[in-house]
Amino acid sequence: MKRKLLLCAITAASALCLACGIAACGGKEEKKIGLAYEYNGERGAYAVTGIENLPSKAEVEKDPTLTRPTEIVVPGSYRNRPVFVESNAFSGYDFVETLILEEGVLAVDDGAFAGCTALASVTLPASLTGIGAGAFTNCTALTELLLPAGVSAVGDEAFYGCTALKEIDAAAGNASFSSLDGVLYDAAKTQIVCAPLALEGEITIPGSVATVKVSAFRGCGKLEKVTLSSGTTAVGTSAFAECDSLKSVELCDTLKTIDEGAFSGCVSLSEIAFPATLEKIGLSAFFGCTSLTAVSVPDHVTELGARAFSDCSGLISASLPAGLGEISRELFRNCGKLASLEIPGSVAAIGDYAFMNCVSLPSIRISENLKTIGERAFFGCSALTSVEADPANERYYGNGAGLCERASAGDVLLYGVNAETVQVSDGVKEIAPYAFYFCDKIKEIQLPASVSAIGEWAFVGCSALERIAVAKENASFIGSDGILYRKDGENISFAHIPLSLKGTVEIPEGIEAIGEVAFRGCTQLQEIKLPVSLKTIGANAFEGCASLVSVSFPPAKAESPEQNQEEETKTETFKGIEIGASAFLDCLALETFTIPDTETETSRIGDNAFRGCVSLRKVSLGNHVTWVGTNAFSGCDALEEFTVSKDNADYGSQDKILYNKSFTGLSDIFYVPMRISGKVVLPETLSKIEAAAFYGRALLTEITIPSGVVSIGSYAFFGCDSLAKVNYGGTEQQWKNLSKSAGNEPLRQAEFALYQAQK
Repeated sequence: MKRKLLLCAITAASALCLACGIAACGGKEEKKIGLAYEYNGERGAYAVTGIENLPSKAEVEKDPTLTRPTEIVVPGSYRNRPVFVESNAFSGYDFVETLILEEGVLAVDDGAFAGCTALASVTLPASLTGIGAGAFTNCTALTELLLPAGVSAVGDEAFYGCTALKEIDAAAGNASFSSLDGVLYDAAKTQIVCAPLALEGEITIPGSVATVKVSAFRGCGKLEKVTLSSGTTAVGTSAFAECDSLKSVELCDTLKTIDEGAFSGCVSLSEIAFPATLEKIGLSAFFGCTSLTAVSVPDHVTELGARAFSDCSGLISASLPAGLGEISRELFRNCGKLASLEIPGSVAAIGDYAFMNCVSLPSIRISENLKTIGERAFFGCSALTSVEADPANERYYGNGAGLCERASAGDVLLYGVNAETVQVSDGVKEIAPYAFYFCDKIKEIQLPASVSAIGEWAFVGCSALERIAVAKENASFIGSDGILYRKDGENISFAHIPLSLKGTVEIPEGIEAIGEVAFRGCTQLQEIKLPVSLKTIGANAFEGCASLVSVSFPPAKAESPEQNQEEETKTETFKGIEIGASAFLDCLALETFTIPDTETETSRIGDNAFRGCVSLRKVSLGNHVTWVGTNAFSGCDALEEFTVSKDNADYGSQDKILYNKSFTGLSDIFYVPMRISGKVVLPETLSKIEAAAFYGRALLTEITIPSGVVSIGSYAFFGCDSLAKVNYGGTEQQWKNLSKSAGNEPLRQAEFALYQAQK
């Protein structure tokens, strides 16, 4: 049963009159729900501030005797004073379906009924004079509304989000408002106040309307066509924003201004013809009009706002006014199909990010008048094949490699072209950051002797790049095997590694570190030869190098027997290596890996270093490998054996298994190769078998367990389906007493035998 809350004007001494509004019964103390009032001295009236003693939704769900009213009636007076509804008084009351304001109620303030999503019927009195901003925002069930004759003010976006509202009418005799086709106008129809969001089809705005007001049609998702009649001079801020179905707009020959965001988000708008009278297109005016394919801005336009056509992802061609002085910030940002545009000769400045990510723009031509190009103005223009600049331009010039800037410290290549071979001209000192960002056709870049600086990620995304060649006279960089190296005195470090590297790469002597993610994604790299000087392989350095079969460290160089004994001996030997976390993650083809012996220097293997190397069969560790990280060989399903130098104090191997070592010998199992097969004899110094130690080793046929083992962890031999025999070095009673956790059924099912350990 629906509940109605009827609130009556009563004397101060009387109890609040309620119909079906009692919240509790059965002899308990009753709390009555009703309107809450607060006197406002400035307005000489009582403000209705909401409903008092209203049970919460949780309370109603818990107690079926509690209800919340679906109909609210606000009386025209209280204590012989007039009444108005205060700002946000009933905001969020999503249970109210019907609202009746009785004669005498003066006003509905800002946001008073915002978010009353079930409100379908509203009755307003003739006494009402004003409706505040956002008063009925998001009342999504409201379908129609009649403004009484006394209403003289309606606030901005009073009915915004009322998606079911089909018409807003003004009562006959209203001196401030009128209506036409369900749209609310001022009385003389010189201004549109607001349109109902459920407005469908097409609408013609009469010529008497000078300005389409701010957000007038914003969010009218079913509106398909708009025609402006001659006489309209301005389309206000966000006037038609978010009209998702708007396909056609006919602008009149008197229009001068299209304000900020006027048509932003009109995703169905495919064409727009601007009148010659137009003078201004505001900020983000057509932002996100993804179906717009062509724009021609007339010559009278002197103000073209930032982001005016940004994110128009379907825009193919655009023409700009002949006298335009500036291309504003982000004007065509993310216009991914823009393939035709001429920058007028009058343009003196191009704003930040103006053409960012215009990935189809093939060419740039710059006049002599251009003085400034903003930050990342052409960032991501990866289709550029031609850059031209008037020879008279004092600051910028174009050449076969891209757009360059003259500077006192040396010329800078700002934006590169996307061609198979790019030859940077002599005289260029610096290649700017991201200069060749995602230029995916480049196979070779040739650097002259003059280049001494290359910005970060200058060649990022150049997926076809195979070789960077450097003039031998260059003092700052060298090229080797297609890789670009940076020279800093006696030190050499990586500058760029092409993703399309193929075959064998030999890192030159002098490199001490391979940085994090340096070769990540070089899927065609097959072999890497490392120098003696190398000390570190960074985290994820070779991640995803799916074709990498071989990684070789240099062998120690033995002293020549013919060398004079008195002559100082200088030999180059391996100095140890720090292998970072996930350094060889998912190197699917890598088959073997060996860390050589060192004289004293240590080597370390980080966590997950070889995780997912599904072809890795054999791992050899030298004498000074001191650390192997967690899950270093996880997922190495083809791993058959470990070998460890007998002089290693921290790790050892026996029967192809990797063990930790203590002063007593091999102390506990570190890792059992997944494809270990046949017979395995565990060392006599072992005291326990950890959980899951042999988990899934399906080729294991026989295991010999010494008497010193006191516990076998859970699932230690789970999945060892071929295990046929267990040899134990103690007595049968000791075997019975040995702690065996769950999941070790293969031990119980195999043939059992005792053996005598050799002393």
